[in-house]
Amino acid sequence: MFTFFNGLFRLFTPFIIIFLDLQLPSFGRKIQFIGALVIEAIFFGIIILLVSLGYDYNHTAVTILVIITIMINDCVFWINIVQITTQRYPTVIRSIAFGSLHSIKHIGSIVCLLFVTPLLTSWTVGAFVIPEILIVVTLVIGFFLQPETKGKALMDQMVEANYGRLENELPRALIRLAAGHKVAQMEAREKYRKDFEAAQAAKRAGQDVSSPWEYKGPSPPTNPIGQGAGYEYQAKSEEAQL
Repeated sequence: MFTFFNGLFRLFTPFIIIFLDLQLPSFGRKIQFIGALVIEAIFFGIIILLVSLGYDYNHTAVTILVIITIMINDCVFWINIVQITTQRYPTVIRSIAFGSLHSIKHIGSIVCLLFVTPLLTSWTVGAFVIPEILIVVTLVIGFFLQPETKGKALMDQMVEANYGRLENELPRALIRLAAGHKVAQMEAREKYRKDFEAAQAAKRAGQDVSSPWEYKGPSPPTNPIGQGAGYEYQAKSEEAQL
């Protein structure tokens, strides 16, 4: 039954998060992070209260609260951690962070089985107090230290973490300026090449051309229609200028 609810909750939770993320601009990563931990802390607090009042840890009410809390942790909170890791760190650090997160998650599961599970028989309340303490500590640290990453520019290098958006944008602006200058230079070279070819054609036609870039005038009416290569080039140049 637990596996069924686990899969069911994981099925629709990502779609809810995506919908809220698109429809509510204020629904950021930090709110999702803090909100998930607050709900977990409340549910574990209720569980601790029920167990302290004498309810067995296998009681239906306790089991339902545990399932809901675990689903929130495995779905909402874990999706949030993945989002923050993806947006917060550059590519290389991001890959290391993903691996570290998965390793810590599995190590935590092993530690829980070895140390927390035996507490269910010796100190039942303690089996829920320890996770509650970890949740509260994570909540406090995240509230003060976790930055909002929604809508922020992704970093590609670790050095970018020490600068703001303006400093990161200046090198990109220089690159765009250099690219535009290169395009302008290519267009100018193409124009000069056409000037040179037109001047060479005029020389072959018997015209006196002192410089390819001074050759702009019409050629003598040597062809049947009274227009030479120079006149044709001049017309093309005027059309290009228009």
